[in-house]
Order: sequence, then structure tokens, then C-alpha cells
Amino acid sequence: MKKTSRPTIVILTLALALVLTALLGGCTQTETASTATSETTTATTKQDATSESTPEPTPQIWEEAEATLYYYKAGCSGPLTGWLDDFVVKHTGCHIEFVDLTAEVTQTLLAGGELPDLISFQTGDWENVDIAINGNMLVCLDEYQDALPDLMENVAVGLQFIRDMHSADTGKAYVAPDNVGDYYSTIVSHSKASPNDQYGANVRWDVYQAIGAPEVSTFDDFLTVLRQMQDYYPETEDGQKVYAFSLFPDWDAGSFWHATQIFTLEGKWNGLAKYFLEWDFKTNEVSELLAEDNSYLKALKFFYEANQLGLVDPDSLIQTYATASGKVNAGQALTAWVWNSGGGFNTKDNVNADPPVGFASIIFDEYAPGVGAEAMPIGSNHPMGIGAATEHLEECLRFLNFFYTYEANMTFFNGPQGDLWDINEDGNLYATNMFFDKFLKDNTIELTGGGALDNNKNIMGGSRAFMSTMTPLAYDVALGMNYWPDVLARAEISNLSEEWTKTYGYDSPMAYAVAEDCISYRPLAYYFLETTPDDISSLSAQIGDIVETFSWQMVLASDEDEFNTLYQEMLAQAEALGLDLVMEFGKTAHAAAIEKANNYE
Repeated sequence: MKKTSRPTIVILTLALALVLTALLGGCTQTETASTATSETTTATTKQDATSESTPEPTPQIWEEAEATLYYYKAGCSGPLTGWLDDFVVKHTGCHIEFVDLTAEVTQTLLAGGELPDLISFQTGDWENVDIAINGNMLVCLDEYQDALPDLMENVAVGLQFIRDMHSADTGKAYVAPDNVGDYYSTIVSHSKASPNDQYGANVRWDVYQAIGAPEVSTFDDFLTVLRQMQDYYPETEDGQKVYAFSLFPDWDAGSFWHATQIFTLEGKWNGLAKYFLEWDFKTNEVSELLAEDNSYLKALKFFYEANQLGLVDPDSLIQTYATASGKVNAGQALTAWVWNSGGGFNTKDNVNADPPVGFASIIFDEYAPGVGAEAMPIGSNHPMGIGAATEHLEECLRFLNFFYTYEANMTFFNGPQGDLWDINEDGNLYATNMFFDKFLKDNTIELTGGGALDNNKNIMGGSRAFMSTMTPLAYDVALGMNYWPDVLARAEISNLSEEWTKTYGYDSPMAYAVAEDCISYRPLAYYFLETTPDDISSLSAQIGDIVETFSWQMVLASDEDEFNTLYQEMLAQAEALGLDLVMEFGKTAHAAAIEKANNYE
């Protein structure tokens, strides 16, 4: 790989998520933060109250930058500036500069047999990790454990997972996990969250209340109520037709996507849908997706009956997600399911109107939302490694270890200490007056040291070592301050949220699900599923085309006889292509994944 004339460390990353949370935006003067009183100090570190330690990292301080880290990220370019650049240089001796990247560039690098100094692979891109290991393109991290003490300790389980599952059969760690931590619901459930949730049956709450808020116990009840709502509110104020459901085919992937979202609300999951299996979150068992008594057919029947009642937008089959989402945001739909929780319609003016207008979740008897993993000790997203061809191994190791310190991530998530957050003499972390009085009103103002959130939102290219909800042993609070008790306690509650809480007694659907013990977490076994061989993938794709086509035809069938005939024809064609073979592979892979996951739970 061609090197520049100055020392460089190159970080390559693809399609990464934000590290700095939307919580941050910037503040103007540090003296404002010093005015925060002890009344806001509800978050504490797990240390002696007289301790002088702070969340500020304390490694060697570097006077001058030793290298420039070119950070490849799709759609992002330019040097890191302001407070964030100062912080990283201070503790690593390196500048960072973003360079735009495409997936094609990654393939070119791999084909050339030489990777940049640091590379952060695309989400779950273990195939390319294996290629890089087999091609001797990555440094073995296990050979430099003394230089990586924080990495080795803080993500130990994730590293072992990588040694066991993604080491090209070497049993060694060549990449490090990211996004390690606890799932957000355990924290969000205690917040004053929105009453509309991505794991809820969200309806136009104002219309629902207008018809008397009839009880919804089953999906059949739900259709009856939606028919009443559509009769009450048949068109928008500007004369546009309103339907209960505005669907779209864009996200179908071997099955009718909307059907899989329906049964997610019952604790089932489509994570094995490519094998035409349904995964029960609570029991960790699988069953045949297309079986007559299973949730998928039940969901298809639900939408068929909805269409028979005139509740389905007749444009559904031919419109895009963007069009359907636009109709939700414009008030032309009475439901907003997992794919769009109604945020575009739930504007501040709407949710704070009197009475409030907007989407909120109906809780019915079968409600058992299936959400992500309760905890991710093994990490996820973008495995990061060091290119074997690097000329700056020491700097790469130093940066990588710093990236995996809790102290550094406290700043990565929340900005420089003294602006939006601080720590008092008793060791208590708190959100400052600057956060409450300035940031929440204008999140584009500059942080001390220069640079607003917009300039620094993709810190480390958006890659992150830990989830913002992770609570390390060193703290009593999550790394992301938007989950701190003092921030949650002062969260603005909309009129819509207050009305929803009066009905169900909880702050949010997630809080309801956690408190009532009906929440279902994605089994860790999902992350241990083996790679699907080409022959099974090919069969799955062919069968999936059949299932997609027939599913839509069943939803739009003229009567029940046609619905049943189409179902039998779908089964017959799928079975003729090799449905049983694909399902058998999936069942075997599922059983093996459970056995492997048991070692990490």
C-alpha cells in the first residue's frame, strides 16, 4: 500500500453508527458549567466519596501529535477539529482525518493483500475478516496483550467470542469487538419515554380517544377498533383519504415484512426467516414459519381481513417505503408500526396540543414485544483490527487501547468534561446547567474548545467500543448521559405522554413491558449462527421469491377461498423447490448456535 511522506495511521470503516449520541450539541463557556449545584448530582461513581479520581483519562499526555490517523468512512471527510481533536491528540498523540470510503475500496484493498494501519470492518462482515486473516493482513492482537490492557480487560468476553468464532480457525483474536454493553431497554424503561414505540401497536391516539378508547384485547378487537377509527376519521383536513394501514413491499426479504413485524409484538422473531423458521424469543425454540398454525399465517390473515374491511391503502403493493412513511407523517394513516413509530407526525405542536394529537401504543393482551439482546457481552457491529503492513504499530496499539477505556468513552459520548457534564468534589457525575439551559434549547452551539456536534458527530468514524447504555463498574451511571437519572428526571413530558400514562400507568410501552414481564429479548444464540452455504442460500432466495409473491396475493385475495387456495399453492411450490432442506439446515444451525451461546451467557 502506498504510504504518504508523513507518519500515518489509517482507520478504515464502513457504514458505522454514531458514537456521540444525539444528546450532545455544544455549549459556549465552561464557567456556566461551574454554576451547577449539588441539586443535580444524582449520578455517582462507584468510588470513595473523598477520591480525587475523575472520569478524565490519565494515560501519558502527548505534547505533539506523532501521527495523523486517516479515517475512512462512507460519506464523511475532513479532519477532526475543535475539542475532540484536542482530546484525542492529548491522549494518543494522533490527529484524525476522515476520508470518504466505498465498499468497492475495501474489496480493492483486500484483493491487493494489504490493509491500512487500522481497519474497522462493516457490520458483521466476518467473511472479509476471515479473508484478511488468511491473507496475513491483520496483526494478531493476542501477541500484544501487554500494550492493550484496557482492551483485553474491558471486552474480554467479546474477544473470546472472536477467538472461538471468527479467527479463521486460529483460536486467536485479530480484531476487537465494538458496541459491547447492556441493551437500552433496562434503562429506557425507567425514563419518561415517548408513548409511541418501535415495539408497539401505534395508533392515532387522538382518533382512538375520540371513539371512546374501546378496549383492545386481541388482534380481532384491534381490527374492529381500527374500522371504527377510520369511519370516524375517513380523510384529513385537506381532503386526503385516510387508511388504517399504508404498507409497502420495499423491505420484503423472502417473506411479507409487515407480517413478521406483527408477530414480533407477540415475542416471535424473523431472525431465521431466511430458513423459513419462526424463532420464539421466550422459549428459544423454532417452528416452521409457513405452518398453518404459526404466527406468519396468522399475520397474513390479519392483513387479509384488514383489507376486506377496507383498512389497507390500495396503493400498498406499488408504493415505496418513502411514500408510505410520508403518508404516516401527513396524517393519512391510523397506524404506525415498527417501521415508523409516527415520529414525523408527532411534532412538538401536535403532542402538546390540547387535546394532544399523535401516535401512541395500544397495549393488548397478547403484547409481548421482542426486542434486541438484553446484553451484548460479545459486542456487535464493526470489528476493528490493525493492518499487518503498518509502519506505526506502536501508535496503532496506543490508539486502540485508548479507544477501549471507559474514561475516554465518557468523553466520546458526552463531550469535554466541564461543558455538558462534570464531576463534583464528592465524585458525583452530573449534567450541568449548561446542558439544561443551553444545549436542550440549541444543540448547534459550539463546545468549549471549538466545534459543534455537527462537526464532531462521527467521532472515531462513528464506531464505538461500548453501547451508550453500558454502566461500567467504575460508575453508577451509563456512559451516555442521556440515561443519567438527573437528565431523565428533568425530561420534558408531552401532553400526549401524560394522557397515555393515565391510561396504562407507566411512562412508556417499554416500561410497561419490563414491569409486566412480557418483554422478550433476542437470544444470544443469534450471533452464533454459522454462515449459510451457497447451495442453501440459493434455494432460500428462490423459495423466498415465491413466499413474497404469494403472501401479497393472499393479503389482497378477494375472499377466504382464494386466500386458502393461494396458501396451499405457495406451500406446494416452496416444497417442490426444497423447503424442507432449507428448514432442516436452519434447525441444525439453530441448535448448534444455542450450544455455543451457552458458554457466553
